[in-house]
Amino acid sequence: MTTSTRRDHHRRSCAERGLASAEWSALGTSVHVLVTAPDRLELARVAVEQVLRRTDRAASRFRADSELTRVNTAGGAWVRVSSALFQAMQVALDAAAWTGGLVDPTVGAALIDLGYDRTFTRVPSVDPRP
Repeated sequence: MTTSTRRDHHRRSCAERGLASAEWSALGTSVHVLVTAPDRLELARVAVEQVLRRTDRAASRFRADSELTRVNTAGGAWVRVSSALFQAMQVALDAAAWTGGLVDPTVGAALIDLGYDRTFTRVPSVDPRP
C-alpha cells in the first residue's frame, strides 16, 4: 500500500490545475511558493529568497551580524535600523496588539533563559523512540 502525504496530494493538485510550486527550507521553517504562471516560478522563488535573506540579515537573533543583535546589544542606546527591521518589528508589534498579547515579540530574554538560544540546525537531534 502506498502512503500519500499531504505534500504529495498538494503537488498532484497543483499539476492538475496547471500551477507550479517550489519548496525549500529557510529561517528554521519550510517555504512554499505557488504560482499560477509556471514560467514565472523561478522569478517568484528568487524574489522570495531575496526577501527572506533581507529579513534574516535584519531580524535574526541567531546571527551575530544581524541588526536585531546590534539593537539587543546596544544597552538601550539609539540604533539606526533598516526599513526591513523596522517593518518586521512593526508587524510583530501589530500581531501582539491583534492577539491581545498572545504573540509577543518582547520575550527574547525569556526564551534564551529557557534554553532556546540557538537555531534548530544547532540543536542535537534526539530520537524519541526507545
